[in-house]
Amino acid sequence: MRRLPPDVYCDLPWIPGWELHEIPDEQPKLAQCYGYTYSRLELRTPDGEIYSRTWVPHDPEWTAAARRHGYVVCLCGVELGIRAPYATTDGKHTPHMRYEAFRRGCALGLTVGGLVASVDHR
Repeated sequence: MRRLPPDVYCDLPWIPGWELHEIPDEQPKLAQCYGYTYSRLELRTPDGEIYSRTWVPHDPEWTAAARRHGYVVCLCGVELGIRAPYATTDGKHTPHMRYEAFRRGCALGLTVGGLVASVDHR
């Protein structure tokens, strides 16, 4: 987990009722072969419906920070600037291009973010 520099300020709203659930998704064959396990992250609406789901390698430091704070920053959308556009390699997808994709997504309403409660199932 990376910390933001002290001069970076971002006013993210608290989103009441929404929760990010971290659920163990243990697959013994993966753990035996590769030495890592996965977590399933589910963003849930106030009525408990799954809004978004993804699988990520389990990161004990991230989990500990989420437990300590009780909330996480959650970003959703198609223009997060994380993945390179089609036919562009990760090496050619510069930090400036990632930043511009994120800003474009925000401006078009395709990217949303806020603080949500963290629920740990480990």
